[in-house]
Amino acid sequence: MTLLGKAAAIATIIAATFTIIEFYSSPPLSEVVDSSSYVNEAEEASVNEARNRTLPGDNDLFRHELSENNITENEIKVRFGAAIKIPGSSTRGEALKELAERSANFGYFDTAIEIAENIPGSSIRSLTLSNIAKLISKTGNIELAIKAAKRIPGSSTRNSTLHEISKI
Repeated sequence: MTLLGKAAAIATIIAATFTIIEFYSSPPLSEVVDSSSYVNEAEEASVNEARNRTLPGDNDLFRHELSENNITENEIKVRFGAAIKIPGSSTRGEALKELAERSANFGYFDTAIEIAENIPGSSIRSLTLSNIAKLISKTGNIELAIKAAKRIPGSSTRNSTLHEISKI
């Protein structure tokens, strides 16, 4: 191994050591994200009001059960701020996928599209945007459904989603 190769190996080991130390010395995410700074008193009232509403309807597109009766768009945006900071693209991708789907289930379609566009990995992003576009089309908002479908990165998924939207 050359001198440059040895130096690179040592630098990699040192960087990994500092990364591990930083990981174990940093506070938990729950202490880092202070959601109170995002919600003022007026928004808290709307949060309480929203919790008393019911879901806009059942949707078979998404397999998971919603654990809450309802959620405001602001609460979703706060959670988006936390999810986007998750290290590791697969974990972050799953969190963003679930959050985008929940947002769409509650009718916050623009927010759902925005969240889905931040999903790392084009296949999960394509599937999520496709599901959101199909859900939007079922509400009758075909223009927004087409807008969501056009943001699908995979041409095959995009074309099949546009085909589905045209049938509904």
